[in-house]
Amino acid sequence: MQSIEISEFGGPEKLKLVSVPIPHIESKMLLIKVHMSSVNPLDCRIREGYLRQFTGAFPMRLGIDVAGEVVSVGDHVKHFRVGHRVLAKAIDIPGGAYAQYILLPERACSHIPSMLDYRNVAGLPHAGLTALQALRDCLGLRAGESILINGGSGGVGHLAVQLSKIMCAEVTVTCSSSSVEWMTILGADRIIDYHKEDLSAFHGCFDTIFDVAGQLPWEQAKVLLKPRGRYVTTQLSPKLIANSFYEYFASGRSVQSVVVRSSRMDMDYLMSLVVNQKLRQQSDRSFPLTKMVQAHRYQEKKKGVGKILIEVAH
Repeated sequence: MQSIEISEFGGPEKLKLVSVPIPHIESKMLLIKVHMSSVNPLDCRIREGYLRQFTGAFPMRLGIDVAGEVVSVGDHVKHFRVGHRVLAKAIDIPGGAYAQYILLPERACSHIPSMLDYRNVAGLPHAGLTALQALRDCLGLRAGESILINGGSGGVGHLAVQLSKIMCAEVTVTCSSSSVEWMTILGADRIIDYHKEDLSAFHGCFDTIFDVAGQLPWEQAKVLLKPRGRYVTTQLSPKLIANSFYEYFASGRSVQSVVVRSSRMDMDYLMSLVVNQKLRQQSDRSFPLTKMVQAHRYQEKKKGVGKILIEVAH
């Protein structure tokens, strides 16, 4: 089968198309024929070596999001059969979804309803789980509360805007001028063009902050929060962990990083929202698996709205 691998950390040019054996089925696993995947910022960070302490040895097969078809099932698999269409977030870093086939445990996989095309959901696993778990589990977002979503037009951000509205929150989002109309369509109550407005003007305005872009550090964010406000970011650092203990005891504010976990129940919930037209995964553009270098370069310079999808030919 064809797969994208790296044998050293670095830029997009390190991504190589190689031929490797199709994985052998195991008792509690599904062998999935991958039809689509997507590019996440996390994929780029893994490629660059920022998470080398978690990624294991080379060669390394990247890719987190899986949308495909079950072609073989292990003896102990209960909920899936050959031919079922599935959606999943790869369990381990670096993932392995940039390939024609992937082996995943049953517990990581969710059925794709018949009315949905792969393109409708292929970018949903990592981004959707990140948005849902940050809002629900880290922030505990409640109806009527105000939230600032820093970076609303990206893969996670545009889903977080919609989920926040589903949770009946008052949503303020930062984005560029080109994304203002789209954020309005998604239901944002207030839009801050970060090229024109200064966030410091919103001192003490928000119950919660979700720093999707990872570019609103706690030192700047805390003055925007109300007393006992909550903050979560997609970035993780020792300094942030130290801040979380200090701030909780000093001011009662919550400081967290979202650590995303695979969850079939959460994926089923997100897909139910898509089916009922309450949640929309927006696609920016798509690339074939053979153009992964170009896809990663586009991600690094990305200004568009939504997800970059990867089409896997067979």
